[in-house]
Amino acid sequence: MAIAWFLAAYIIPALVLAGALYGGAYAWAGFLFAVFGQTLVEYVFNRAVGATAPVFRQEPLLGNVILFGYVPLQTVILVVALSSLGNPAWPWIDRLGLALSLGTMTGAIGITAAHELVHRRTAIEKDLGLWLLLQVSYLVFEIEHIRGHHRYVATPRDTSTAKKGESIYAFVPRTIVGTYRISAELERQAGRTGWRSHVNQYIAIQVAAAAVIAAVFGWQALGWFWVQAGVAMFYLEAVNYIEHYGLERPMLASGRYAEVDETTSWDTYAAITNAFLFKLGFHSDHHIAAARPYPLLRQHDPADVLPAGYSAMILLSLAPPLWRSVMDWRVDRRMLKIGTA
Repeated sequence: MAIAWFLAAYIIPALVLAGALYGGAYAWAGFLFAVFGQTLVEYVFNRAVGATAPVFRQEPLLGNVILFGYVPLQTVILVVALSSLGNPAWPWIDRLGLALSLGTMTGAIGITAAHELVHRRTAIEKDLGLWLLLQVSYLVFEIEHIRGHHRYVATPRDTSTAKKGESIYAFVPRTIVGTYRISAELERQAGRTGWRSHVNQYIAIQVAAAAVIAAVFGWQALGWFWVQAGVAMFYLEAVNYIEHYGLERPMLASGRYAEVDETTSWDTYAAITNAFLFKLGFHSDHHIAAARPYPLLRQHDPADVLPAGYSAMILLSLAPPLWRSVMDWRVDRRMLKIGTA
């Protein structure tokens, strides 16, 4: 059943919970599985059944059960993890492993779920997405992503589109700073300044949340919370890096950019990536129809996709010369195809 595939999104949370409860090697399990185990599983799976995964479709109701169920699950795991991170009896090596594992969960899966929810139409769905973003201190992502990235993707105005030749080490700090800057600009354009600005409100909420964490779990727990938030932000922006690397929309004679289409994003139809990440690999269709629920996202050209799933591509991006040798010629081919080379 298709529903079983998407329950894979709960594997890393289960590992992180085990790490928060038992420490030791378990504390590292979520991080190591996401970085190495998932990559290996996907490689073996693709070798066995073919590089292009099945096109997952399921009823939106079942998809919502998995999506909404994740929100309280992550919240409970975060509370348990903070209790352990603030425990003076825990060795620092266990705390480091748990913080990395926690940030992997909140970044790879949690922000993906938040991304899906802030695109939904009802206030409660958007609030659930913001609740997940609060758990990584990155509430402004909602402003920049919805009103900035989706409008300006694959243009020089988009802080979340990596330039051809730009390394991930240059891109990640640039886009995090840019997310705050563009969010503030968007709020000013909307006539919201001072305390009416959602950026300032979000920052105040994040400061208040940090104070609560310090009061309840201790200052050490707060420090490790910020470590996991940094890991989560890196995961988010690393995915942005590989999703739009080097792509540009052509400029029309009217002076406007061409409409967003399937050439605006790099897709991957790798089974494991899409099972773990709510079909995030069907990214071009998400940009074409941002409000379309993830179970209904459609596959486009299966021949013009990333050469591997997200976990493998993130690892590859950490070695910029290798990344460029794999991706730059693909960028040139894509740009030639759409007439911007």
